[in-house]
Order: sequence, then structure tokens, then C-alpha cells
Amino acid sequence: MEGIARGDEEAFRKLVDRYERQILNLAYRYCGDAQESRDLAQEIFLKVFLNAGRWKPRARFSTWLFRVAVNHCLNYTRRRAREPVVMAKPDPALSEAAGQSCTAIPTVSGGSPQESAERQRAARVRQAVLSLPPRQRLALILHRYHGFSYREIADHMECSLGAVESLLVRAMDRLRASLGDLVRGEQ
Repeated sequence: MEGIARGDEEAFRKLVDRYERQILNLAYRYCGDAQESRDLAQEIFLKVFLNAGRWKPRARFSTWLFRVAVNHCLNYTRRRAREPVVMAKPDPALSEAAGQSCTAIPTVSGGSPQESAERQRAARVRQAVLSLPPRQRLALILHRYHGFSYREIADHMECSLGAVESLLVRAMDRLRASLGDLVRGEQ
């Protein structure tokens, strides 16, 4: 970070190479859109670059980086909530040709029926995670997909251990409620 603060582009390139996949995965799991997640990751690294001189080595760098990423994702949600929703007019010809409404989740053709069912289950889980409130979603993503401990999540999200436990319990309760049929179907 000291090199980046001095304008060392190679140091910044090494930092991006080391953490890009983790930040991109966090952003994708958070927003659910490949292009949006690339934009979010790029914005996060830009923040890191612009604020390199303000970083103090009080904690591990990765803790600071994920705190920046978490805050940026939460701000993304707030920003999106303030933006007006513009709905495109559905094309009736497409709806009739598909024999379904335009809002149906597209399915990927090909593969065995079992693979198709698995893809649909994965899509439902992904949608259920995306429908969680922002802080619950972040806590769940950091714990389940990135393997962070409760303490690390508390550091990243700047909250108490009790708050992390509560966020995760509520997130899992919501997921069980919305995906209960999948869980019961596998038993």
C-alpha cells in the first residue's frame, strides 16, 4: 500500500492480481449480475487506489480491503434503491413465441434432466440469496462463500459478533422459508 500511495503502478497491479478473484466473487454473489459485479469490483479497486495513502496497518490488509468492498456493496444497494425503476415494454411477439410471460426465468437447454434440475435449483438458491436484505446477504456471502469466521465478518462489516450471528440466523431462516420445498424434496 505504501508503494501504491507513492504511485507505483506495479504494486497496484500485484494487489489487483492477488485479490481480484475474491472481490469479483463477492460482488457477483452480492448483486447477481456479471457486468454489474465487474463494475463494482473495478470501483472497489479504484477506491483502494485513491485511498492508499490513508491506509494504516492496524489490521491485515485483506480486512481493510473487504471492509471497503462491503461498504461499497452496501452503498450500491442504497444507490440502486434511490434510482427510479424503468420497465421496458414487453414484446408480445416474444411472449407468444415463447408460450410464457416475459418475466419467466430462462432455462438452459441441453444436458440431462438431472443437470437441468440442478441448474434450476442453483438458480433458485441464487435468487433467494439475492432477495435477502443487504446486510444479511453480505454476512451470508462472507461466511458461506468466502469462508470468513464470525470475527472476520464482524471486522469487515464493522459490527459486533452478536450482530453477525443475528444476521446469519435471520438469513438462514429466510432461506429456509423461501427454499423449504427444495430442502424437504431432498430428504
